[in-house]
Amino acid sequence: MASPYIHPDAYATVLNRYTASVDNPRLKAANAYRQVLDLTGTPLLYTLFATLPKHYGRALASYQCLQILMFVTAIVLIGILKGQPHGFWPLALVLSATFVPFTVDLGVANLNAIQLFLVTISTLLVDRATGGIPRERTKSGVIVLCLFIFIVLLKPSLLLPILFLGLAFGLKYGIPKLTVLVPVGMAFIALIVASTSIFLGSSRVWLDWYETLSSSKDRLTYPIEAGNFSTTWLLSSVSQIDISAAVLGIFSLLAISLGGAVILPALRKKIAIHQSIHVMAEIIKNTGLVVSLALTATLALSPLVWSHYYTLLLFPILWLFDFGRWSAKNIVGLLSLIFSGGILLKIIAVVWLPSPELRSLNFCIGCLLVWVGLLLAVVEMANKRLGKLVLSAE
Repeated sequence: MASPYIHPDAYATVLNRYTASVDNPRLKAANAYRQVLDLTGTPLLYTLFATLPKHYGRALASYQCLQILMFVTAIVLIGILKGQPHGFWPLALVLSATFVPFTVDLGVANLNAIQLFLVTISTLLVDRATGGIPRERTKSGVIVLCLFIFIVLLKPSLLLPILFLGLAFGLKYGIPKLTVLVPVGMAFIALIVASTSIFLGSSRVWLDWYETLSSSKDRLTYPIEAGNFSTTWLLSSVSQIDISAAVLGIFSLLAISLGGAVILPALRKKIAIHQSIHVMAEIIKNTGLVVSLALTATLALSPLVWSHYYTLLLFPILWLFDFGRWSAKNIVGLLSLIFSGGILLKIIAVVWLPSPELRSLNFCIGCLLVWVGLLLAVVEMANKRLGKLVLSAE
């Protein structure tokens, strides 16, 4: 049927007619909810979904099983990444099972639990990057690079975490050695573009997708009443400023606070500010921390954040926890879980249904608390690193 981005009405007509011709209550219910298509997913995303069973009920059940499997695996991998004891995992799974964004993601069969798995396995692979013999290094480099490309082409919303992971991998792997992987990366991109173009029947389907998204700056913006729990959108609505100004304001706040967390320990220890460059290098090499910062910043800056997008916030929340001891990071992590996990909303909803603005504020506070916890982690790392510099100087 050629490019779905050029002919969305034709695709919708086929789906509507097919739904009317089969006896499938769940499919009819879904179709009744939306009969007009708003196609913003990448060609790779739609091509992969086509591998599911043709029967709607079996396709939905298969995909939801995949979501649960990848979600549970991601929680286990985060525990491995943190080096937590086995007792961490049952606790983490119990806490995460009550995480409202994941239950919503499961209900609407979206992509965030799978994205959580993909970014977690990528982080673990980069974290385990070692010297090894040249052949093993090349093999691990190919795997990591292809995984990065797959994640971004599946859904570009994780571009920022992948960029920082790539930088961390470059520092661990050796940036000059990464040049030998460029042809492999280009070939993998060409393979994905070619296969999806053939499947969707259009040689320019990726260009159509890009033009569709960039055709209007309002393409991915929805009001709070529609369930858009974006921090930048909430700021824009409350302050009556343009969304671009809201994004710039939040970005400035994040950048200044992160810079302060890196520089202030140096000033307090009366160390030259330029020594903070060592702290920045430590942050980038600490894959769990740098991915946590990038994921939280991505959610804080995006003008479109449905509630199930906050499933990704579980990575930085669980990364903040130090099992078996209380700390400021643990307390902030627990509070962020209560807010961004929707636990507080569940309690309030028993006696009173909060307004869309308050629901949005609840999730935004959760995101802010995670950022505060991550800043505490940065300060802690800066103090340790700068303390070593002082000792070596003495």
